[in-house]
Amino acid sequence: MKSSVDRLVEAVNELTKLAKAHEAAIEELVKVVKSHEERLARLETAVEELTKAVKSHEERLTKVEDRLSRIETTIEELTKAIKSHDERLARLESAVEELTKIVKEHEERLAKLEERMASAEERLTKVEDRLTRLEAVVEELAKATRENTRAISELRKAMEHLERRFDRRLTAIENMLNNLTIGLEYEANHVVQHLLKQRGIEIRTRPTFFDRRYEFDIYGTSEQLTIIGDAKVKVGPKAVRRLVGRVDRVMKRWPDRFKGRVVVVLYCLRALEKAVDIASKYGVWLIEDMEERTKPI
Repeated sequence: MKSSVDRLVEAVNELTKLAKAHEAAIEELVKVVKSHEERLARLETAVEELTKAVKSHEERLTKVEDRLSRIETTIEELTKAIKSHDERLARLESAVEELTKIVKEHEERLAKLEERMASAEERLTKVEDRLTRLEAVVEELAKATRENTRAISELRKAMEHLERRFDRRLTAIENMLNNLTIGLEYEANHVVQHLLKQRGIEIRTRPTFFDRRYEFDIYGTSEQLTIIGDAKVKVGPKAVRRLVGRVDRVMKRWPDRFKGRVVVVLYCLRALEKAVDIASKYGVWLIEDMEERTKPI
């Protein structure tokens, strides 16, 4: 039984070390909560493991109590045996002289039993003391667990606050991007119409919608000429090829909306040199910040 209690004490000591280590981990987590969500997840997992360990400890304490109950039952049985011996001694009073040796042996055995009982009582007292200390340690662990739970709750509130701030900033960025896109579309159509007018061509361009997949920022048509294209902040070779492919597919599906000569236009604030080469190759009218980089018309 002493070995079992020792093991229980060692387990609780290890659990205490784990709890202290866990508290240190939480302090680290509080320092980096703004950028380390994944560490918070690991902390929650560690708390769950600690809870399981505490439950396991409670189960082991229950087993110790069961063993103590069995010891008490054994002592009761020993007491009954002693009473039985007393009864037998009473019945053997008529043969005291003949059974003197037997009586002495019984007395010696009884003395040994008493010593063993005294030793058992002493050991039980020690076990009770150690169990009291264990209960105190468990109470400290429970207190630490409650404190950790409060810390986790505060961390969750902080994370929720950060998420709300992030959502607000994301919404603001999306609004800025929408405004920028709308402004760029307006500028692109204005510049295209101005350049066409310089060439003596009057075509009103605007954003147009063919279907859910095909929408263009610039579109205008007359009997002799159709202008179609997009407005981008930055243009590379892939953007040029993608626009040419989209226009080809749209022309095949809606040929009646493309009259006369078709000119693909791409307006941007910045164009890479390779984009200029690809635009020249495919005959794309590339306009960079109101400056014509290619002139297919």
